[in-house]
Amino acid sequence: MKKVLLSVFIATILPLLFSTGCSPKNEPEEKKKNEQIISTNDSLDIFNGCPLEGNAQRINIKRMNLLKNRYSFPNESDFDKTILLSDLLKNGIDEERWNTHKAVEVIGYVSEVIKGGVETCNCKAKDEESRDTHIEIVADPMGSDYERPLIAEVTPRIRYIKAQQGIDWSTRTLRDRFKGRWVKVQGWLFYDNEHADEADNTAPGRERNWRKTAWEIHPITSIEVVHKPKGIQ
Repeated sequence: MKKVLLSVFIATILPLLFSTGCSPKNEPEEKKKNEQIISTNDSLDIFNGCPLEGNAQRINIKRMNLLKNRYSFPNESDFDKTILLSDLLKNGIDEERWNTHKAVEVIGYVSEVIKGGVETCNCKAKDEESRDTHIEIVADPMGSDYERPLIAEVTPRIRYIKAQQGIDWSTRTLRDRFKGRWVKVQGWLFYDNEHADEADNTAPGRERNWRKTAWEIHPITSIEVVHKPKGIQ
């Protein structure tokens, strides 16, 4: 009788214990959903007919596009928790300051949300849904008139993943929801060398500069409204 009971236990209970024990504890529910969407669909390496490297001709631009078009969501170990928005906006030549294989989480104020340009990373697509969304983030909306923003970007692949969850990350919705608000943003660090000559840190004194640094959060993997940080007037 004991042998029968032991056999039943092994056949029914143990498989349940092992199957539940394999799931990581405390893993964010949203990240699980993101991974499920990617795993249950064809690879997004080719998206709307556009490969990860886009349609760039130069090797260095292809390499940059591969980073821009990442659609993996960072793990906890990928985040550099020491980096704040103030660090990313710090004065000085900063090309070697950060690591493109690390992710960050910053809190800032959204001063503008606009559609991105026609770029090789998106195979020069012209329709809005196939272009990036630029989100401009500043540390203090009441700061100096000369304060220029950090650029954070939503990409078509991440927009698609969010859409599969019923989350609208179109440029219009992002603008309506986040412009003029304090937000917490997560995503991968990226150095956009194509804009280094339009950033204060790498082209100081240039009149047509429109950004503080060539570093970006690109792509954004999470954005949410938060309360204004203490100490900001």
